Amino acid sequence: MRVERRISGRLALIMAFISLFFIAHDPAAEASHSSDGIFIVPSNGNDGINGAILVFGLDGTFQSVIYASNGSGQVQGLTFGYDGHIYASLFDSSNNTNGRIVKVNLNNGSHEVFVFPNQLLGSPLGLTFGPSGDLFVGMNNGDVRRFEGTSGASLGVFASGVANPQDVAFGPDGNLYVTSGSGDYVARFDGVTAGSLGQFVVPGSGGLDGPIGLAFGNDGDLFVASAFRHSVFRFDGTTGAFISEFAELDASNDTPTDVAFGPVGDLYANVSIAAGFEPVIATSIEPPST
Repeated sequence: MRVERRISGRLALIMAFISLFFIAHDPAAEASHSSDGIFIVPSNGNDGINGAILVFGLDGTFQSVIYASNGSGQVQGLTFGYDGHIYASLFDSSNNTNGRIVKVNLNNGSHEVFVFPNQLLGSPLGLTFGPSGDLFVGMNNGDVRRFEGTSGASLGVFASGVANPQDVAFGPDGNLYVTSGSGDYVARFDGVTAGSLGQFVVPGSGGLDGPIGLAFGNDGDLFVASAFRHSVFRFDGTTGAFISEFAELDASNDTPTDVAFGPVGDLYANVSIAAGFEPVIATSIEPPST
């Protein structure tokens, strides 16, 4: 299997959760398609661009900073809205209860707070827009909160009970999937009623350890970044059964934190690296054979 480092340099990405996504006009397909040929990553390093959001071309060339660092802010999750804007979950590293969702205009970099701290009531992590148009945000207290997709008004807790939720994504079946960072499983909730459908991927399946980002491929299978296994895992998209350790990275150096599919089917993974090594922001992995 080919694993190619597309971006390297001096941008340190060392953080518990680092998001990656491709620009797509349909948020429901953002993890598997890109018509614009660019992808977005945040930097949470300590090198002066802590909390910035960066744009790169598919060839790995840097294009721009669309959200400048505010010093103490940590970008935890990114998603693309139905309105064409980027939505980022942030909190201050000095006060991780000061969470907020920021809306960023991709064209000119202007931004505004979409969801304020008093609405979140905690630290936001992964986020995604659902088929209904509302925004769903994983919280560090185990909840997934729901917000009206145009106003940001709180619609309350959509789901709860996930141990250390990291990322959220709607599957091809319309249900909501949530990775449990400390429980080593993927939970599933009915996308309409929010009723629990149990653990879609059972704890430690195939050796899953520290799951963070997740994405469904064009074939319907689920791909999960396993931070502590230094790998990307593949699970059956219908049953949740373990298929393979799809991509094994350098266990002494590379910690994958998020995954997303590019326009030709390549899987990209954000990689947080150990101090003292050359940092890598994104890794391109051959698409699965079908």
